[in-house]
Amino acid sequence: MTEKTISPNPGATLGGFMIFGLGVVATAVIIWVGYLGYAWYSNNTSIQGTAANIAQVVSILSIIIAFAALVYAKGQIEAARELQRRTYARDIYRDYLKVAFENPILADPTDSLQEFNYKELKIGSSRELFAKYEWYLSFVLEACEQLRRLPADEGWEDTVRFQIGYHYEWLLTVRAANYLEQCPEEFREYVLKVAREKKTEMETKSFADGPARMDQK
Repeated sequence: MTEKTISPNPGATLGGFMIFGLGVVATAVIIWVGYLGYAWYSNNTSIQGTAANIAQVVSILSIIIAFAALVYAKGQIEAARELQRRTYARDIYRDYLKVAFENPILADPTDSLQEFNYKELKIGSSRELFAKYEWYLSFVLEACEQLRRLPADEGWEDTVRFQIGYHYEWLLTVRAANYLEQCPEEFREYVLKVAREKKTEMETKSFADGPARMDQK
């Protein structure tokens, strides 16, 4: 799979607007300070009233600056969290691919060289390998859940559906329900929906391949 690129930090754009806003505020303060100096020289008797007006304006500007700083900080925190979430999802998926490469039998039961027996909990004749498969599936579910939290426009949806589809038979067993109960409800329903669709697809394909095999005989 091709490497996904991380979108630009949304805090950067917000930061540009905030810097512009602070520049406007600073300009306004300079203008008022200049006006104060002018008033002092031109009419010494009105200096107290002018100073009071300036104090009011500075107080309002201080509130505006504080609010702007708060908005900017909030944007930076949200951007940092989003970046952390994307990084974690990408890292766990990279680790998942490594484990899948090292364990091809577990990675795709639909095209496995060994028979998966979901009733007797065996792969081939090995219960130990089936137990390893179930631990592997915990990894699959965690990776897919994290990828689904990323923005839809990054194109992870098809990847998630493929990874879940490989394991549709196990996901539709009663035993799998215990594992899925640990997942958020929305993700659990999504997994079961994809698994059912994959089952229908495989049954349709098997039915279509049947006459073709008969013709070859």
